[in-house]
Amino acid sequence: AMRRPAKLNEFVAHTAPIRCIALGRRSGQVFATGGEDCKVNVWALGKANALMSLSGHSSAVTACSFDEGEDFIVAGSEGGSLKVWDLQQAKTARSLPGHRTRISAVSFHPYGEFFASGSADTNLKVWDVRRKGCIHTYKGHSADILSIRFSPDGRWVVSAGRDGVARLWDLTAGRLLHEFDAHGGPVTSIDFHPNEFLMATGSSDRTVCVWDLENFSCIASSHPETAPVDAISFTPEGECLASVSQDGLRTWGWEPARCFDHVEWDLTGVRDARVNPDGRMVVCCAERSVVSVHVVNMKSLAPLSGEPGAPATPPALAVARPNAAEETPIVQAQATPPVRAPRTPVRAAPPQRAATPEQQHVVEEPSPAKPLPVSAPAAPSPAPRKPATPVRAAMMSPVRDEHRAEVPVNFSGQPTSSPALALHAEPPRSDGVIPSSFDRPQDLQPERFRSHREFRDENELLAALQEGSGKVEGVMSQRSANLAGAASLWASGNVKASFEAVARSGDLWALVDILQAAKASGTDKDILHIDIVTCTLPMLKLCLESGSEDAMRCGAWAATHMLRHFDSLIRETLKFRNEPGLKLEFAFEDRVRKCLSCYHDLVALRDAAE
Repeated sequence: AMRRPAKLNEFVAHTAPIRCIALGRRSGQVFATGGEDCKVNVWALGKANALMSLSGHSSAVTACSFDEGEDFIVAGSEGGSLKVWDLQQAKTARSLPGHRTRISAVSFHPYGEFFASGSADTNLKVWDVRRKGCIHTYKGHSADILSIRFSPDGRWVVSAGRDGVARLWDLTAGRLLHEFDAHGGPVTSIDFHPNEFLMATGSSDRTVCVWDLENFSCIASSHPETAPVDAISFTPEGECLASVSQDGLRTWGWEPARCFDHVEWDLTGVRDARVNPDGRMVVCCAERSVVSVHVVNMKSLAPLSGEPGAPATPPALAVARPNAAEETPIVQAQATPPVRAPRTPVRAAPPQRAATPEQQHVVEEPSPAKPLPVSAPAAPSPAPRKPATPVRAAMMSPVRDEHRAEVPVNFSGQPTSSPALALHAEPPRSDGVIPSSFDRPQDLQPERFRSHREFRDENELLAALQEGSGKVEGVMSQRSANLAGAASLWASGNVKASFEAVARSGDLWALVDILQAAKASGTDKDILHIDIVTCTLPMLKLCLESGSEDAMRCGAWAATHMLRHFDSLIRETLKFRNEPGLKLEFAFEDRVRKCLSCYHDLVALRDAAE
């Protein structure tokens, strides 16, 4: 296995010093260089002949970036101007005035019609390519912006600068959400986890940090290395985080925090690095007008190699403990840690802090947010860092009924076979709430097949039990089919479609089963998507009104879980939907519609809970 870096090629890329390099993110097989000769040259990995040379800037090209499809390139110049090139036609698609001074970072929105630029003037601007204009300007940094990255869903953008702070901006509400200030030097690189609700930052203070985007806390931070961190990149499947510096490549893990492996080298002028879809780390360096490309097979390094991490050479990450006087290093494990259930995808985000705009498009001081006026119960043992409002805690008891007839669902595979139906002869509770031992599928009336009278013999008992068996069998068969379809969609990774299918079926107990299966398997964060919440909330009201203790507990838990994460999003979206200039056009109207629906459903849930 290729543990040592291999030099793919080295060649003269410009007639003047190189100022920036950007790797394509979709294929990982192309990269672009910008130089003081005012040109952007596009290269195929491993080839020394340019695919094309793009001109038009009148000053040095200082920042460039591909769009997600590698069909366009945006480049900024020393003079502050911006140009977008169509690579299919090899011509300029847009020319924009840009900033007052040097462009220091650019990044395309994942949907391609917008991009962001950062400058030495400390401003972050969001541009609409179609309308040829700036639609947002964010102020807050006190020094050059060095790195920009959009969240995978395009709702957030993060800017990091020489002031050592990474700032998270909400594009829909047009405001600052949080400042990540754990670094002691310029933040040089940002990356989002491909599957979990995490972000990582690398800094010239020689450290990397991993951030939990559910509560904006630092969950892991490395001890200072021997060289500044030039670039970071999560692997395509998110198994680990790779950091690149002049002295080597390191792979990091978190929860538990540790350094898996370390490859030493001596590379100067690292400008960009990324783990390609094929599992290779590509590192692009520049020294004056010469580009060198280096490759490392990530599958030869732990944890991707399946071997234990390096024994003691690299230092371990330290878990970031809020309000602690110092960080305690984690003892390095001797084997790769077990696979964890994925965190929430970066699609349903809980803005924790909002900022009050001093003027239109300009965000300054943050202010605390007020919750939606919806009462919701809290779990008796809330997870760390996730406070909840204690309302009707009795409904949130985690007791799982062992007798209720159900179809067990295994979301890592196929649903199990249909179960046997357990019948009970105890009378119902006098308070009208059916205890867990009497939970039954929707539309199934226990009185149709259960009798409380005295029976003369076994035959009379069997005859009474067989009454209404056709109804029981029909409901259970339909429910089994509903669960089988939902489990199949979930196993294929389409969680949203799984919930939408259950919502269309109107099967309350199928919903209860998949919610409880998600909770029991630790994948409950997968349900935190605005589309899932929109289709699920009306059925949660039915859970609270069902008179079933088990369904009431499940409905209350799911409502609390969703409210805790979507409270601020719904409130902020509805607050700003009528304010001109504070909203982008991509999917905003659809988001308003969904948030309005969620708000009304949450109010109905509050009334049902009360």
